[in-house]
This record gives sequence, structure tokens and C-alpha cells, in this order.
Amino acid sequence: MQSKGIAALPTVLIISLLVLIAGTGILGTSMVEDAVTSGDKESREAVYAAEAGIHDAIVRLARNKECDNGVAPSCSSYSLSVGNASAAVTVTGASTPKTITSVGTRKNKTRTLQAVVAIAANHKVTVTSWNEITP
Repeated sequence: MQSKGIAALPTVLIISLLVLIAGTGILGTSMVEDAVTSGDKESREAVYAAEAGIHDAIVRLARNKECDNGVAPSCSSYSLSVGNASAAVTVTGASTPKTITSVGTRKNKTRTLQAVVAIAANHKVTVTSWNEITP
């Protein structure tokens, strides 16, 4: 009878070890998936901040097409907080068209968008191009 108990012990230990290995594998996969999902969310928030920066610059240009030439409020280079992210916005171009570059940042994720806009005499701003600048 003792030999039956001794034979069952290694079987239980092997099954326990297999369950432990499977559980560790599932936990590792879950942690990697969580990290990827978190990175995707931060990247999306960075691009949303960059988009908000471009929209803000368009509004500033519509109100005052010379705002990037030292006229207050300036839009040549400024920062904008967007929720938990931020955007660094620059507007360049002597007259029309003007180039708006917005760098959205959320934690360690950065996304850069660039738009070229034309400004009519009546302050109507028309976006002629909108691109993401990839590093």
C-alpha cells in the first residue's frame, strides 16, 4: 500500500509543475499584451494632442494671419496642454502658405503632424496638406 502513495506523489508534483508553467506563460503573455495596449493608448493620445495643436494654430491664424510675425498673441512657437498630453506648436512661413508643425507628447510617446495652410485676405484658412511626420 505504501508503494501506491509513493507513486502518486511524483505524478502530483509533475501535474503541479505543468500547471505552474502554463500559468506563468499565461501571466507573461498577459503582461506583454498590457504593455503593448498601454503604449498604443499613449501613442493615440500623443497624436490627438498634435491634432489639437494644429487646430489651435489654425484658429490663431484665422483670427490674426500675422500671429507668427511677433504680433500678439504669438503663434510662432508655443506649447499647449491637452489632457494628460502636450503639444509643441510652431508656425513658419513669411506670408501664405504657412506650415504648422505640432509635436504631441504623452509620457514617452511622441507623434508629429504637419499641415500647410493658405490664408485668404478675408482670414479664411484653407488646409492644403496634412501629414504625419515619421522619424
